[in-house]
Amino acid sequence: PAFKYAWIVLITVLPVFGWLLYIYTQLNVVTNKISKKTESIEAETVQHLVQNTDVLKEIEETEIWGISGYLRNVAKCPTYKNTSVKYLPVGEDKFEKMKEELKRAEHFIFLEYFIVDVKSSMWLEILDILKFKAQQGVEVRLLYDAMGSLKVFPSECVKQLEDEGIKCKTFKRV
Repeated sequence: PAFKYAWIVLITVLPVFGWLLYIYTQLNVVTNKISKKTESIEAETVQHLVQNTDVLKEIEETEIWGISGYLRNVAKCPTYKNTSVKYLPVGEDKFEKMKEELKRAEHFIFLEYFIVDVKSSMWLEILDILKFKAQQGVEVRLLYDAMGSLKVFPSECVKQLEDEGIKCKTFKRV
C-alpha cells in the first residue's frame, strides 16, 4: 500500500511528470537493456566454462557437494581442483593480504571496485604498488563504477593512471 500511495501522491501533485515517470519505471527500459546485454555476455562466457567430470566424481561424497552444485546450476561456475579460500573477518586483514598479493603478482592484476576514492590512504598505498608492478611489465587493469566513484574519482585520474601503464574502464557511466 505504501508503494501505491507514493505513486498516487506523485501523479496527483505532478500529473504529467508523475505518469511519465510511472510508465518509464514500469517498462524497465534501462533494466531490460542491461539484461539483454548481460544475457549475451553470459551465453558467450558459459561456453568456455567446462566442468571436469573427474572433479565432480571426487567431490560427490564431500561437504562441498551442495555448494558446488549450487554454483554450477545457478552461477554456471564449474568446480575446480587445487584451489583455496581464506576467510578474512575484517577489512584491515583483507587490505594487508591484498597488498601482499599485489606485490607478488607476476603477470597481471585485475581490480574491480564500486568506489575508488583517489584521496584515501588505502587507494594511495594500492596505487603505489600498481604503478610499481606496471613498471615491471605486469598487466594492470582497473574496473570501477563511474556512478559510485562520481564525486571521489575525477575523470582526469583515468588519463594519469593510463600514463602510468594502468588500464582503466568504467561501468555504469554517467
